[in-house]
Amino acid sequence: MSQSFVVNNLPSSVTDITLLRFIRENSALCNVEHIQPFPDGYHHINDRTGTKSVQIFFSTNAEGDLLKNLFEQDGTIKRLEYLEDSAGDSVVAGNTPVRRLSVTGC
Repeated sequence: MSQSFVVNNLPSSVTDITLLRFIRENSALCNVEHIQPFPDGYHHINDRTGTKSVQIFFSTNAEGDLLKNLFEQDGTIKRLEYLEDSAGDSVVAGNTPVRRLSVTGC
């Protein structure tokens, strides 16, 4: 049975592919089963703050703990933006203040 948590305040420019790459490069032991917009495809982006929320599905509690710790580390946002930028896409962060990521269990 899958488990999940929600990551809030991701820069809206960061794609799901970049999230998967970030997880693979930083916690190879975790198997992400699925990533989806949270709460849905229409409401997951906050245009005013330039952020979005996603729900990440995984298999075990141990994977959940590893992933939660990974996303709550200082510098995670900058590393995600760097990965997105290195993929050839331009990061549109500008002067928009990006908050620290928050992870909420579902």
